[in-house]
Amino acid sequence: MPYTYKIHHLPTSEPILLPFLAGKYSSLRLTALSLSPTSFSSTFALESSFTASQWITRLTSPSVQTFVAVAYSPDMKAKEMSVEKGDWVGCATLLGPRLKGESGSGGIGGDGGDVERKWQMCGVYNKPEHRGKGLAKMLIDGAVEFAAREAGMGRRSSVGIIIHHDNLVSPAISNRFI
Repeated sequence: MPYTYKIHHLPTSEPILLPFLAGKYSSLRLTALSLSPTSFSSTFALESSFTASQWITRLTSPSVQTFVAVAYSPDMKAKEMSVEKGDWVGCATLLGPRLKGESGSGGIGGDGGDVERKWQMCGVYNKPEHRGKGLAKMLIDGAVEFAAREAGMGRRSSVGIIIHHDNLVSPAISNRFI
């Protein structure tokens, strides 16, 4: 069955929606950890013990931006394609930003003017049955566009991507600058 795919940046400012989003995200993340255990810096054993509150905290951290790829039936109208509908089939996490030269991950650290902001992407995953359709590229592009908007006019940002050494597709798209 052909699908229509859309990338969503998970909203964290809607408290009523957060438990639902956290539940959907935790299900996708645990699937990723069980199907591709060596591709992540975490484990199924660890994350399967997280409470609903811990998943919400993870999604609402100011230094973490979460993107999901959602598959919709081809007959669904574009205006109906919300994050709550469709099948979540991929995800990516964007950490940061931090100022160029700043150590650690996260924290903007004041107004850097025209100083470069650095983002780190990790946890890029697509369900096996949806691979080969350009979803990783769509997720990366969505995150890069977000980082560019966050930087604003006249500011430079870069997005580095952490990938598993066996991934032969991602290196071609892994060092995107905005």
